[in-house]
Amino acid sequence: PFERENLFLSVSKRPTGAGLLAGLGGLIERKRAVGKVPPTIIYVISRADANKLGAALAAAGFGASVGVYHAGLEARGAVHAAFMTNRVEVVVATVAFGMGIDHPSIRAVYLVGTPATLEAYYQMVGRAGRDGAPARCELLWGEADWNTIAMIKDPAGLSPPGRAAYEAGKAAMQAFCLTTGCRHAALLAHFNAGEGGVAGAPGRRRPRRQPRPPPPARAGATTAPGRAGGRRPRAT
Repeated sequence: PFERENLFLSVSKRPTGAGLLAGLGGLIERKRAVGKVPPTIIYVISRADANKLGAALAAAGFGASVGVYHAGLEARGAVHAAFMTNRVEVVVATVAFGMGIDHPSIRAVYLVGTPATLEAYYQMVGRAGRDGAPARCELLWGEADWNTIAMIKDPAGLSPPGRAAYEAGKAAMQAFCLTTGCRHAALLAHFNAGEGGVAGAPGRRRPRRQPRPPPPARAGATTAPGRAGGRRPRAT
C-alpha cells in the first residue's frame, strides 16, 4: 500500500523574497479558466502563512472555495468537513491538517515551505491520489524556511538526542531538495536505510515509469519520474 507510483513529484526553489503565491500560478490560472479545481491541499510552515496565503487565494479568484486550517482556528472542523464533502476545493493548512484526511481523490498537494523531515514530507504528499489516479505533488522551498522551522522547533532547547535527531532530519530534507537525481529513488533509499539499505544509494525496488503528470503544469520545476515507496515512516 505504500508504493505510490501514481504520484508525480516536483521540487523547485522559490526565488529569494518571492511571495507565498509564487509557484501557484498554474493553480490560479486553472481556477480562472475553468471555474474550479480538483481537491487540493497547500501546506505551509506557520499559522501566519496559512492565514496570509488563504486570503491571497481568496482575493485571486477562489473566494469561498478556499479554506484555511490550523490548530489556532476554531472553525477548522467546519473547513475539514467542507473539504471532505467537496464544498471547499482548496485547503491551505499547517501540518495540523493530517489526521482523518482520507479524501480519495486529492489531485494535488503543494508544500509552500520545506517540511522539517522527509517523514513529514512523505506523509503530506501521501494525502494525494489515494484513488490510484495520477496526482501532482509540488515542493516549493526557500532558504529562509530553515530559519522558520528553527523558530518553531527551538533546537537549542532540545536534549542532545533530540538535537541530533533534528539535525539528521534537517540534513536529509536539505539533501532531498538539492538532489538532481530521481527523488522517488531518494525516498526509497532514505526509508530502506533502516532495513539494511544504505542512505543515499538507489532504492532496492526499481522505480517504474511515472504516468503523465496531471495539470496544472508549471515551468521551471525539477521533476522526478518514478514511484515512491519503501517502509512506512513514523508519524511526526
